[in-house]
Amino acid sequence: MKKLIIAFALCVSMFNVSSASAAVTASEKLQLKAIEGALTVEKHLDENGVILKVIGADGKEIFASENLGSEDKLFMLGDKAVGLASHDFDADGNPEILVSAFYGPKASGLYVFRYDAAAGKFAAVKFLNPVDAELSTENLVSDIRHESGDDMVVKEDGSLVALGLIYPSEAGQSPIEGLYTWKYADGMFNLVDKKPVEAK
Repeated sequence: MKKLIIAFALCVSMFNVSSASAAVTASEKLQLKAIEGALTVEKHLDENGVILKVIGADGKEIFASENLGSEDKLFMLGDKAVGLASHDFDADGNPEILVSAFYGPKASGLYVFRYDAAAGKFAAVKFLNPVDAELSTENLVSDIRHESGDDMVVKEDGSLVALGLIYPSEAGQSPIEGLYTWKYADGMFNLVDKKPVEAK
């Protein structure tokens, strides 16, 4: 009986060590020079999901996002597939942070975090749907997942394009694949175009 208890304790100990070592399975770093000096931006993936963290030059954490999704996800920055990047959409010298995640059941999100100098904190930039405000979100949404990352694209002109489904206005019709284009203006991204994917 004593041997059994010892063996059980060893198994529990091994399980705990394994879980602890798997707490952060992936991370990426990025230097943002224009926001409070040199910052380190990290994308963490653990058993709870994807989290964005920003660490100051003094090594202290100054921002941690909520859980952004259950799995890591790529997006395209120009012609490069990345999971974390920056782009100064409003040319104010403070680059916005872009980070992507898959949150399911079929949807992926590209989140854009902007530093609010007046408030002294980071906040997610809203995506405004001018046709239906209830469809406005705090991230770009793609509900057609491509592992390559080309379902969510940041173009050279700063516009964002997402691959998604266009749902018909009439009952009985099936949704079709479409491209949604967003542009940054007045502190948010606005939906400026929606069109079906051209047949190849």
